[in-house]
Amino acid sequence: MFVLFINDFPTVLTKCEILMYADDTVMYFSAADSQVIADTLTNELVLINNWLIDNNLFMHEDKTECMLSGTGPKLALSTSFSIVIDGKALNRVSEYKYLRTVVDASLTWNAHVDCLIGNEVRKRLAMLGRIRKNINMYTLGTVYTSFVLPILDYCDTVWSCCWSVNTDKLEKLKRRDVRIVMHLGSSEISLILLGYVTLEKRRDSHVCNLVRNA
Repeated sequence: MFVLFINDFPTVLTKCEILMYADDTVMYFSAADSQVIADTLTNELVLINNWLIDNNLFMHEDKTECMLSGTGPKLALSTSFSIVIDGKALNRVSEYKYLRTVVDASLTWNAHVDCLIGNEVRKRLAMLGRIRKNINMYTLGTVYTSFVLPILDYCDTVWSCCWSVNTDKLEKLKRRDVRIVMHLGSSEISLILLGYVTLEKRRDSHVCNLVRNA
């Protein structure tokens, strides 16, 4: 019902693009001049706020943030970038999490990879470590492909361009995974026995499939 209620919400925008998932909304605009971006987003937010008022809704200003994306040198020159709504400047962030994907201002994907390694995957690897003595290798492999690998694959077509240092971090984690599954000290032997490919090859394969089906 809520989705039906806000179905016409994007029509109020005149210049910006919008992404919506339930009540989680992202508005974006690109230009060479950061001031043009700030002015455009500010004007569009006024239109959005008017629509919300007309529909008996409100903008949660404390949860509404802005981020300027670009190269490091350009971001360093844009210290005065600000978006204001109802006289209040939105909190400017250097990264934000949207649908479980962490996007940073320079699109390095460092924050996303660190989030995967630090929070998402390690907890499930700890679970694998606790149960591996009680189940066989086949079952353990099934648990891994069902509960760990999907996290590493999630939206990888978006962040597949992550730097080599991030690729190395993820592969190191993958090698630890297969050692747990196989109960072996060698990740190379474990990878061969399981027939697993590297995460980088999986990402490349997913990108190729996406392009092929586009």
